[in-house]
Amino acid sequence: IDLYLLSDAVFYITKMEKYLKPENSMLFSIGKSMNLENRYTRFHCIDFDELTSIDTIICEIESKNEDVWICYRNGQRYLEKLQTLELSEVHSDSNMELVEQGVYIITGGRGFVGGQIAKRLMKFPKITIVILSRTAAYSEKVLANGTKLVQYPVDVSDEQALSDILATMRIAYGEIHGVIHCAGIVRQGKNLKGRNYLEEDILEAKVYGTWLLSRLTNNDPIDFFICCSSFITLIGGMNSCEYAIANSYVDAFTDFRILHDQNAMTINWGTFEESIANVNKYNNFIFKPMNTQKALNIWDNVFNTYKGRLFIGVFNYDIDYFSLKQYIPFLLSERMKKKVKLNKKGE
Repeated sequence: IDLYLLSDAVFYITKMEKYLKPENSMLFSIGKSMNLENRYTRFHCIDFDELTSIDTIICEIESKNEDVWICYRNGQRYLEKLQTLELSEVHSDSNMELVEQGVYIITGGRGFVGGQIAKRLMKFPKITIVILSRTAAYSEKVLANGTKLVQYPVDVSDEQALSDILATMRIAYGEIHGVIHCAGIVRQGKNLKGRNYLEEDILEAKVYGTWLLSRLTNNDPIDFFICCSSFITLIGGMNSCEYAIANSYVDAFTDFRILHDQNAMTINWGTFEESIANVNKYNNFIFKPMNTQKALNIWDNVFNTYKGRLFIGVFNYDIDYFSLKQYIPFLLSERMKKKVKLNKKGE
């Protein structure tokens, strides 16, 4: 059964969009996830603009194409494509400095990714790093290089609590210069079949938290607003639909900020080797686990130098992509397809 999910203005495709609705990306993520969980249905997601006619959309539906994610802008058809980006193609300044006495927020800084990023920022002297976490206890210490490391307990999806903490921070340390949003809940084990609800606590930090952090720091001199997402938004989440939905909102919200001339980057992290017990079980997965140090070295190169959505991970060129194509909801760039073909010839 082919089912179609329609929404206008979800993603920033042509850079000519007048408005965006990032919240509707969550509907599309449900479709991607359902495609993994139920082999008897095939969801297709159609994102269109006000210049695309209803006849065009009807023709798309009647064509019975297998594509999962389709976008129309002014009647022109676009598909989602994954492409590699060499570090040489990203503007990078190894001597980059943060604002002296600047204040930088890391939400979820007690988690794995947030903790690693916090360590990265600690090398910068005379700044204030504020870690916001539901499980933190208030603390403050000064490092040898003069940088302050501060922790506040707060749920970033609680508007009043977050607003109060930010006000307290500004009084104590000054205006906020950067936000790195890593907070989120990962919980797996439930598919959507037979359920008539979503587990809202998984959505809260990523959806409400992202929106609130952006809105409540709107008057601060923000140099960067970086969100940590997941590769799961590319393929959907089998037995982890809420996690995929929550992160898909983060991806789309980056486009929303850029549309409104605000700094924004989302990093879709792959799986870290240190976070799993058996690396070999990923041999037949689309993405392989990645070495933490290598991944963070890439972070160092792109941090505060890139706008938009960036995936940091290891694509598995050893899989038979062309026979699995019907299960993969995105295209590969020509460069990636050539590498897949070369690997198959070498077997």
